[in-house]
Amino acid sequence: MGLSRTTKISILLGITGSFFVVELVVGYVVGSLALIADAYHMLNDAISLGIALYAIRLSKRTANVRYTYGWHRAEVIAALTNGVFLLALCFSILMESFERFAHPPEIDNPRLVVIVGAVGLGCNLFGLALFHDHGHDHGHNHGHGHGHGDKPASVHNHLEHAEADIENPVPIRRSDSIHSIYGLPAQNRAAIKQVAQEYYQQSRPGPSNELDVQERGENDIALDDHFMSPTTIKSHSTKNDKHAHHDAPSDGSLNIRGVLLHVAGDALGSIGVVVSGLIIWFVGSPGRFYADPALSVAITILIMCSAIPLVRSAGFILLQGVPSFISLSDVRAGIADVPGVDSVHELHVWQLSEARLIASVHIKVSPTRSYMDIVRDVKSVFHRHGIHSGTVQPEFADDGSDTKCEITCPPNTCSTKEACCPLPAIKED
Repeated sequence: MGLSRTTKISILLGITGSFFVVELVVGYVVGSLALIADAYHMLNDAISLGIALYAIRLSKRTANVRYTYGWHRAEVIAALTNGVFLLALCFSILMESFERFAHPPEIDNPRLVVIVGAVGLGCNLFGLALFHDHGHDHGHNHGHGHGHGDKPASVHNHLEHAEADIENPVPIRRSDSIHSIYGLPAQNRAAIKQVAQEYYQQSRPGPSNELDVQERGENDIALDDHFMSPTTIKSHSTKNDKHAHHDAPSDGSLNIRGVLLHVAGDALGSIGVVVSGLIIWFVGSPGRFYADPALSVAITILIMCSAIPLVRSAGFILLQGVPSFISLSDVRAGIADVPGVDSVHELHVWQLSEARLIASVHIKVSPTRSYMDIVRDVKSVFHRHGIHSGTVQPEFADDGSDTKCEITCPPNTCSTKEACCPLPAIKED
């Protein structure tokens, strides 16, 4: 069994904190900016690792009356904090490097600089190897949006178990009566019936797939131990809505990405320390002392090129932007194609965390179809796009209504910026 994220970060935190002290002392003794810069980079990493570790523990806390969504965004905030710290450190090193270009100091013991830099590089390579498994998994982690309807957790557990058994499918066992499920809560019964209907509709060959399972009578409904075969689970799609295959990140990957970025930056810094030490050690030219600030600038720019995307990604989630792997127009079109939906407005999709998507939408519905049937289809559209937490607000309006939003704030009670829908125009006497 591999080490947990918490254990890996704790090990790396101990190594980083210890080596910060060593690099800082040696850097000031020999007067190497590259070594001092790398030491403060190590300190920044130690702080960032502590933040990441604390964020992981926070994210495991359950929701309460004050934090109704729990602490899902703790790791996103940690990633943003780490990225900002890294950029601030890069800026300070750049300023110091420019000063060293004007007044390059002499380094008394380049051999010691090379030795310390090499040891630091070894520590950083160990840190990269420690998180290698995560980086590999993240590179091959693809989120797949499959619509299963709005089912309780117990039903989803069966579905997930069925998908895990794809290599060894279990023969379907049928129940001779659906009344055997009546002991379950109403929500579970409804979900089980829905899954059974979906299974029956998709498992029958030929044109009969379009028939409603209820026409056969309740006693003939087939119930599977897993409710669906894995191939049935993966085949949820409609002609009006594309099957969503999103490259969605997993929860916590942004936080670990920040950790990996710090470790990679440390490795680059250590390489710079070794190279500058070797140049000063073996090159006899007076210009050899410019190698120290020059390499510091080059490495700092490389680190900034990686830190800026991290800050942007974390900030984008906190600003509740539409994820790049979600097409809002496709979601809107899929909802608009649901029978009984007359119009769609106030559609919002955002990320609570890296892997959890949330959506809300207002729909005008036709009285010719049951609202529960309509909202079930709308939720299916959400599910097919990987959105498993959605709120649907119905608006029942007379035909021919030209009002975009039927449910608005009363006049003079809401600010335009605070209301979800445009406020109605106030007629002047």
